[in-house]
Amino acid sequence: MVSTATTTLKAGFIGSQALSTRLLNIANPRASGRLSDRLTIDHVKWDTSSVTSYIDGAPKPDVFFIDHSNEIAARKQLDELSRLALNGVPFLGVTSIDASKTANTLLHIMELKRGSAGIGAEIGGRHIPLLSDIVDIASLEQMATSDPIGAHHYIFDLMFRGMEICQSRHNSLTDNLTGLPSERAFDLLLTEGLKLASREENESTALVFADLRAFKAINDTYGHTLADQVLKRFAQIFRDGIRDSDVVARPHGDEFYFMFPRTTEEAVRRILGNMLTKVTAEVSPFADIHPDLKPGVNFGAFIFSIGAEDQRATLHAFAQKYIESIGGIFKPELLGSFLVDTADKLSYLSRKNGENQFELGHTADIPKIQESFVEMTAHGRSR
Repeated sequence: MVSTATTTLKAGFIGSQALSTRLLNIANPRASGRLSDRLTIDHVKWDTSSVTSYIDGAPKPDVFFIDHSNEIAARKQLDELSRLALNGVPFLGVTSIDASKTANTLLHIMELKRGSAGIGAEIGGRHIPLLSDIVDIASLEQMATSDPIGAHHYIFDLMFRGMEICQSRHNSLTDNLTGLPSERAFDLLLTEGLKLASREENESTALVFADLRAFKAINDTYGHTLADQVLKRFAQIFRDGIRDSDVVARPHGDEFYFMFPRTTEEAVRRILGNMLTKVTAEVSPFADIHPDLKPGVNFGAFIFSIGAEDQRATLHAFAQKYIESIGGIFKPELLGSFLVDTADKLSYLSRKNGENQFELGHTADIPKIQESFVEMTAHGRSR
């Protein structure tokens, strides 16, 4: 008999947990004397709707098992798969569908993976981050009948190789200092968010640009180490202040991006107001970093709807006119950058009322926003 070790995998489930039993039967064949390792699964309950709680939460699953019983169920999960995958979540996509009889989105993704490079693939006009791997469990069970040890080793190689790939992807999509999504991750999340918003006629989305005030002076006066602590504290305030469905990212420097899907102007005002109340509290949230620190922030929030055809056409027309005015060539994929740029301009316009303010704008306000920004920056844009 060969002694064996036991690996416990903390697993979250999207769909049925019944597949875990089938997976364990494959990973732990009866010929245990020839096994190098055995597998147990510790089920971790998880709210897959929240990117923020995955970043901050504990305990974290090592891997997610995804059971898609049919094509419709698979498509309903794609949005959450994308959001979680962009935050480095490892996935083992397990499906019980017979590929020869039923079309299956997960198997489609697996086929695309074989010929894809980079961070993801376009599927049905949308970007899907590549998963760790995707398995047709029925095929694995068939393999296990003829080669149980081979199937066992395949499962272990799949899990650990997949988690290494996802960790590497997570590192490339995460701001190392704050742990927030990077600019690249936010771009991908924004792409998915706009596609989702375009299917919802009665919903609004908000893009928010946050610009820290006088941060260069903090850096010059107190040094990089303390300035980094300030950035981390702002990231914490921002994370704590948003809803589970929202996203906050740090693209670079002293700027932060937010996306609030399915929101209202009232909700945006409340969220930003609460953050400013926290930042400007009598007992400063930065006092433990340095007693003299009272850094500020200005927000610009652009609120729009894109679900109706006329709403999309209006936004595209504004974006095309602006991009061509600065010598560019408009492409539909540039819409997200234009919307973020509009929120950036609003954050700058909020300075007319001083530090720790926010300015809101809507689609119809775009010409006025651009005109006001030109007036304020006629002699240069100050930091």
